[in-house]
This record gives sequence, C-alpha cells and structure tokens, in this order.
Amino acid sequence: MRLLLALLIALSAIAQTPADLYALEEYHAWLGRQSDAVRRSGEALDKYREHLIERGLDHADADSQILAIREQEAEEAPPPCLVTIVNRLRTGKALDGTGNGAWLSRRGWKVSAWPAHNGKWDLVILRTGQTAQSPHRIRALLLPGGKAVTLDGSRCVITR
Repeated sequence: MRLLLALLIALSAIAQTPADLYALEEYHAWLGRQSDAVRRSGEALDKYREHLIERGLDHADADSQILAIREQEAEEAPPPCLVTIVNRLRTGKALDGTGNGAWLSRRGWKVSAWPAHNGKWDLVILRTGQTAQSPHRIRALLLPGGKAVTLDGSRCVITR
C-alpha cells in the first residue's frame, strides 16, 4: 500500500510540471526571432515580459516567468567578459571549444564545436590550453574582421 501511495505521489509530481520548467526554452525561442539589437540590449527580458502580457498572462505570472528565466540563466551563464564581447559583435559563425555553444546558438550564432578542421569563423572561443597551437593557426580560422577569444578562468583575452 505504501509503495502504491509513493508511486501515485511521484506520478502526480511529474504531471504537475511547473510552468517555469519551460520558461527559459520559450524565452530563447522568442529571443531567436528578435533582431540583433533586441538580443544585445539589456532590455530583452523587459520586452519579453511585455510579450507575455500581450499574450494574456497577468503581471504576476509574467514577473514569475521572468524571475525563473533570470535564475536559470544565472546558473548557465558564461563569464561576464565573454557576454560583453559577444554582445558587441554581429552574429555570424562561431567555433566554440568552451562549452558555450548552446548559449551562443540561442543568441543567433551558427555554432560549430572545437576542433574543426575546415572553415572560417567570425568568432573563435577557446580555453587557454587549446591555444597552445600556433597563434597563426588560430588567426587562420578567422574570417576578415573576426575575433578569437581565449578564456582563462573568468578572464577573456582577445586575439585579432
């Protein structure tokens, strides 16, 4: 009897998935349809809140979703220096060796994973150990005007 009760409680918990479970994915889908200017602005969440209210959510529910998004993004956010650099760039092709590919992709970048043998990119992001290769090889991966960023802990070093 206890096992049956425990199973019913577990199943009801699964069935009662909180609305904020999908809040981040919905936000990223909406963000992907916005212009570069909106994606780079510090006001994207405010604009998304307006969007939620226009869709019929009341202010309290919209605020709850925005809070959930902020909390989830804080858990998966890349180093602040990388956010600053990426926000200053026009989206394009990125080569990522740092595990930030999903974050870049949600911001409109077409991301390839390191190592890549062919191609050129607008942005190459690597960790310190990966840049032990010749700086000329790293520069050869860049399209004209592209940037290479090396992450050293929470510090970013830019190579042009």
